[in-house]
Amino acid sequence: MRETALLLSLLICAATLGLVAFQPQPGVAARTQAPLLLDGADGTEMEIPLSLPQRQAQMTSALAAAHPVDGIRLSSIFGESIQAEESTPALGEFPALYRPRVLRANIQEGGVRLSWLPHPRNPVQGLEYRVERWNSVGSLDSTEVLQSTELLDRLECEGITFHYRVYAELERPISDRPNSAGLRRSSPAATTKVSLPRKSQWLADNLIGNSTLILRLQRPDRPELGPFEARPGEKIAESGWILESFTKGETEVPTMTRIPRFDELGRRVILDGRPAHRGREGTEIREFVTVHLLDPCGSPWRQNLLLPPSAPRHNGAVSPGESH
Repeated sequence: MRETALLLSLLICAATLGLVAFQPQPGVAARTQAPLLLDGADGTEMEIPLSLPQRQAQMTSALAAAHPVDGIRLSSIFGESIQAEESTPALGEFPALYRPRVLRANIQEGGVRLSWLPHPRNPVQGLEYRVERWNSVGSLDSTEVLQSTELLDRLECEGITFHYRVYAELERPISDRPNSAGLRRSSPAATTKVSLPRKSQWLADNLIGNSTLILRLQRPDRPELGPFEARPGEKIAESGWILESFTKGETEVPTMTRIPRFDELGRRVILDGRPAHRGREGTEIREFVTVHLLDPCGSPWRQNLLLPPSAPRHNGAVSPGESH
């Protein structure tokens, strides 16, 4: 029985080796034949190879997007949108001129101090800066040409918005002849704006004959102007102001009367080494004028000015010399 099982195992092994040895192999045609499903048959897009002109056009478009013709543009610098790299193109003997950088306007005594930084790509030799001030109605007020990067602009007007433009400029002679005319070119403008608060105040010292006012102009940061004689429809001396008209009226103003304090024996009360007083509130009838003015920039001003008390009429107040 053992010999029979061994013989049966050997026959099975021999049959298996025979099947493996004589199994047919695929030929070359079977290995290189086209797939049953073509590209795109399963719903995907077919990748079409690009021609040489198409590849060149694609590369040119990518380069143009990475390097725009008008240069790199920066925005949101120092709180406002500017194009710091914008410039006028080079032309003949002129290099490209770039706008000044970091233009600031600071309000200080006597006006507005402007400051800016030179662009590092601008030339140094012969470079100048032109500063323009425009008022709120779009008119050019003044122009300054300087070589420094700072300017104190003295302003006589308050309460209005001024716009500033600063250009970098360069001038080149047209020919080599002496005294020949030159050609001047400018960069794009750096811009900013500023509004001066109204701090000045007119005071009325007197009214003469209901036709002439004596006025003074108090300016907190500068010396006082006046007194001036002012008449309706005329300039107020050399101040640059014009008095258009004025009207006269009366009003009540609050008053505080100081009354000496005495004790029950009739002696003055002394506090901290000084005679003590008590206050009594009341009102006083005062004359005033409503003036309509034009400042040196043509902006209208309207103010109510109290006139000095001449023979004040009190209502509820007690004069210092009155008795109780």
